[in-house]
Amino acid sequence: MKLLEVKGLKKYFPVKIGLNKTAYVKAIDGVDLTINKGETLGLVGESGSGKSTTGMSVLRLIEPTEGSIYFEGKDISKIRNREMQKYRKDMQIVFQDPFASLNPRWKIGKTIGEALEIHKIVPRQQEEARINELLDIVGLPAESKDRYPHEFSGGQRQRIGIARALAVNPKFIVCDEPVSALDVSVQAQIINLLHDLKEKLGLSYLFIAHDLGVVRQICDKLAVMYLGKIVEVADTEEIFMNPKHPYTKALLSAVPVADPLAKREEIILSGEMPNPMSPPTGCAFRTRCIMATDKCVEDRPELRVIENDHQVSCHFVNRTGGRENVQVFAAQTT
Repeated sequence: MKLLEVKGLKKYFPVKIGLNKTAYVKAIDGVDLTINKGETLGLVGESGSGKSTTGMSVLRLIEPTEGSIYFEGKDISKIRNREMQKYRKDMQIVFQDPFASLNPRWKIGKTIGEALEIHKIVPRQQEEARINELLDIVGLPAESKDRYPHEFSGGQRQRIGIARALAVNPKFIVCDEPVSALDVSVQAQIINLLHDLKEKLGLSYLFIAHDLGVVRQICDKLAVMYLGKIVEVADTEEIFMNPKHPYTKALLSAVPVADPLAKREEIILSGEMPNPMSPPTGCAFRTRCIMATDKCVEDRPELRVIENDHQVSCHFVNRTGGRENVQVFAAQTT
């Protein structure tokens, strides 16, 4: 059953050029996403692709320029802030930097208790017991509530951020690169915690990351993003075992393999991601794709299903994987 559905989401940031001219950074340029109840959707891509902006826009922490956001069937993209507050309890976020997301002047108990007071989750006399319960859920002792953020390690601060998100009993949480600022040894602990909470509380996640090894551990489905657009969506294992889009293949080829004897094709992309103020016409990836043709310059490929709910945005991927088309195309460009 669908919990969250995003259609045609766009976010353009205005930038002044000179005295009278305004350009727009197209951070998100027509994103469609669906997350079912109890599901974790991973959103991956290189820096600057629009992942975090997508997560913030879905929660309306950043107001979208265009598009619809359906939460449990209700379009929340244009409702007023007062009405939106009712949905804040159901939609929470865990930020990337666990220290910057906590008020350094507040003790942890006040940080977590603020949400309980605003949304009136429990009577005031029960707030301390609820704070203790939340700290226990994320693996911290009750006395943590009397300490300040600087007294904790990075992993512990991220646990506090998760406890704060859980305080209002949410149904959906955006995890914005929640382990990228942590040591590798701590990353696995936080990933396991998020997975256990999902199973125990029936949560759904939008898990934003650039580490493909991390998303493979926790995500049910994977969406690959490039220059503000989704280029491929499928089950996580399907993406890893049978990638279709040339950009996805390049990302996967960069993932380290523990076996030193393992051999695989290494794909090195040329150039940098284009400027989102003036994105390429047609296919956004064509300026770095060795298979680009005139069709890629003229027509923007739509995200379409090719097999078993595997969606790809590429002119040269058909229901059989597009292998023959790709070979012909590569021959034409040499």
